[in-house]
Amino acid sequence: MMSWLSVLFPRRSKKSAKLAKQRLQIVISQERSARNSRLPDYLPALQRELQLVVAKYVNVAPREVAVRFGHPRNAPEGLEVRIELPQPASA
Repeated sequence: MMSWLSVLFPRRSKKSAKLAKQRLQIVISQERSARNSRLPDYLPALQRELQLVVAKYVNVAPREVAVRFGHPRNAPEGLEVRIELPQPASA
């Protein structure tokens, strides 16, 4: 009876399972690096909108507001937004 079950349900070798796991880890790693290396296409529009909002509340021209995007080191799934205003002219 055991031989009949082993024909229907052969045991998988540990070697092939280990190889499949390694391949999956490589695929996941490549996908993560590809996703982290590119920023979404909507960011230029978001950048412009942020410049306009900041210029609405701060007395500065929108083109003088620097908006930069990046991936934070501690949260690779997140998005870091840096908004820099021009330095005031010294009197």
